[in-house]
Amino acid sequence: MWLVGIVGDDDGKLEQYARSALVGLPVSLEKYREGVVYDAAVLAEGAQTSATVHAAAAIIPGDSTALVEARCAVSYGMSGRDTVTISAAKHGCAVSLRRDIIGFGGQTVCRQDAVFPFELPPEYALPIAAIALLCTG
Repeated sequence: MWLVGIVGDDDGKLEQYARSALVGLPVSLEKYREGVVYDAAVLAEGAQTSATVHAAAAIIPGDSTALVEARCAVSYGMSGRDTVTISAAKHGCAVSLRRDIIGFGGQTVCRQDAVFPFELPPEYALPIAAIALLCTG
């Protein structure tokens, strides 16, 4: 089971959507807590934190200025600089993984386009898709 901490999800929507979208994947979600060893930390869109976020993987908005310490950083957003972006919105959520990343199991997840069976606004769909992609490696 991979442990994922969520930072800055004040209204709880990201965690709620992630729980329903990631059913069947070996992921445990919780609010980020200092001192806990996380497989991934997800910064919600607009998250503000003064502390450095520590995790094996950091899933962050492309425009984030948060300090992260991670083996693998995965940015999400609509910019060509972001690692995970929306590629289409037909019949679910189609995303592009624009660079290879290191998955939770230590394997390389190669760049690809993937379709997920959930339809959510990008600020939720992209970080959730990033978690799902990390589960494949």
